[in-house]
Amino acid sequence: PLFRSIEGTCETEKAFRYQYDARKRHWSTDEITIKIQSKSFACGAMRECFRMKKLSAFVHHNDWKHAANYVAKAYKQPVERRVYFSDVQLQMDAKLWAEEFNKHGPPKKIDIFQTFLIELHDRSEKSLFSVERLIDGEYIKYNSNTGFVSAEQRNTPQAFSHFTFERSGHKLIVVDIQGVGDLYTDPQIHTEDGLQYGEANLGVNGMALFFFSHRCNPICEFLGLAAFDLRDEEIATIPTVASSSVTAVSTKSADRVFPIEDIEHLGAPEPSPELNAVLTTFPVSILPSESDSDTGTKAQEEAVGKKVGRMKMTPAKVLPRWVSEDAEDGQVEADLEEGILGQCLRTDG
Repeated sequence: PLFRSIEGTCETEKAFRYQYDARKRHWSTDEITIKIQSKSFACGAMRECFRMKKLSAFVHHNDWKHAANYVAKAYKQPVERRVYFSDVQLQMDAKLWAEEFNKHGPPKKIDIFQTFLIELHDRSEKSLFSVERLIDGEYIKYNSNTGFVSAEQRNTPQAFSHFTFERSGHKLIVVDIQGVGDLYTDPQIHTEDGLQYGEANLGVNGMALFFFSHRCNPICEFLGLAAFDLRDEEIATIPTVASSSVTAVSTKSADRVFPIEDIEHLGAPEPSPELNAVLTTFPVSILPSESDSDTGTKAQEEAVGKKVGRMKMTPAKVLPRWVSEDAEDGQVEADLEEGILGQCLRTDG
């Protein structure tokens, strides 16, 4: 019902649509017809959301009643044009990792929203929006880019993050997993060099924050993922960290540093050669097929067999202090003192 008001009250507008193909590393553009509300219906720390409808490209009449429902997101404060393109590229790259995760037969398949950009022809302000389909259901944040873990304690989202770290050869990790069920949106990617994917890419420190609060679950074991070795006193602190009492804080914001060239007129970032190689080359899956539950069974674990050539990382010293609750503006502070976890990564074998 809330979307029906768009049909008769909102102006019909033409928009350029920019779509990113993560496998081909290529942007394409076309023109679409939309209606979008002028008043936002929800907002976060950085962006606000607007209801939108889009006519199908395969119809030749204005049938807004049957037009698909979308959510259009715009930054509250002005940001560089390339930030919008970077956001879409990040989510579509993360979608590739979801597809790779599914190839390994986890008990539950996952997906990440298809997203694209629109640019409205006749607007001088707030003409760029990132857009994705509307989906009904309870929205849950399962983990964050700073080590938070939801009290929901579901296995699949945490195992997916862990999987991306190992499958990429420690080059990156997909975190900030949130959405409806196992349909995720707005993730974050930490990379080994800390470049690309915006200010919320915390590099190896972000990887360390994830593994400090991560406890391997049956799906991690089913996929043959190597456990992160922590000392007993470190493990004892994890239930406090990974609880609903810790506020999930997103540190996402506009890019400050983006040492890459624009792609033609789009203002879109080009992936680095190193990351491109990681994202476009996936090893062949050797794991068994999926089951119907959210936890790996003993039989499935045995079917995986020995973990051959698996990568493992070991911390030298774990942060002695976790969260400063009186941090300015509610920002989570990770006190990464000497021997930072993420900088102590190594491979065994």
